[in-house]
Amino acid sequence: MEKRNIILGFIIIIVVTFICGFTPWGSFKSEINVFGTMTFSLTLNGFNGSITFMHIKLPNYIIMLLLSLASIIAILNIKKVISIPAIIIYVLFGISLLWIIAGIFIFATKGTVEIGIILMLLCNIFGIILLTKSMSFSKIS
Repeated sequence: MEKRNIILGFIIIIVVTFICGFTPWGSFKSEINVFGTMTFSLTLNGFNGSITFMHIKLPNYIIMLLLSLASIIAILNIKKVISIPAIIIYVLFGISLLWIIAGIFIFATKGTVEIGIILMLLCNIFGIILLTKSMSFSKIS
């Protein structure tokens, strides 16, 4: 894979991550019996809500920022503008991946999984694959 294709892949990840902020990540429904049965629905996206994993609560936009930051650092490393060890980029991808997977399990067990968090998962996996492939073009070690 050529260097410019890998950079384009990371740019696509950043754009799709931004778009995911506006798409629904998951929804919950609840019924309350006050004056008859009333049904409420709550839909979360990248700019509202948070995901708690291992007693650590991160707002959804922080997860988006981690994924975008990892992609930006990877681009800058490939272009040789900066030199940050790959382990740091993998950690950023890993942290966002853990919270995305936790969010999917939460939505799957308590509500509905929506397209936004699925796209975030795919972007994260794609980013890790691109980072691994970019190791041959730059000295990210």
